[in-house]
Amino acid sequence: MATEEREQLQGGYIRRYYETGSAAISVSAGPLPFAAHFDHLSIKFDAAPTTSENFTVTKDSKLGAAYDTLLYSLNLSTSSVTDLVLTRDDIAAVFGAGDTLLIEFPNTDTATYGLEIVFEEGSE
Repeated sequence: MATEEREQLQGGYIRRYYETGSAAISVSAGPLPFAAHFDHLSIKFDAAPTTSENFTVTKDSKLGAAYDTLLYSLNLSTSSVTDLVLTRDDIAAVFGAGDTLLIEFPNTDTATYGLEIVFEEGSE
């Protein structure tokens, strides 16, 4: 599980999850203790991946596997991606209390990464 922090902003709270490393990415943000809108995700690699592998973002529903949804998938080697930002325009997902966001990437090239995931609380 990623490092988590909660921050109060005008009109509500946001929750941030952070993770860094250079091995395979398997990060879970959750299960969320609150209803929330996905706000954004950003990831920075120190070098563009060269191995053909998909970076995936999945909603792991509290309702079970029949409700799990692949929200985003991209082969990062195709476009030599080192920086990726996904916003609400890319992933228009609402999460209920108990849902989890899963980020996965095999990272065979062992690129060092920094990942941030942000949710806006109270938006179910």
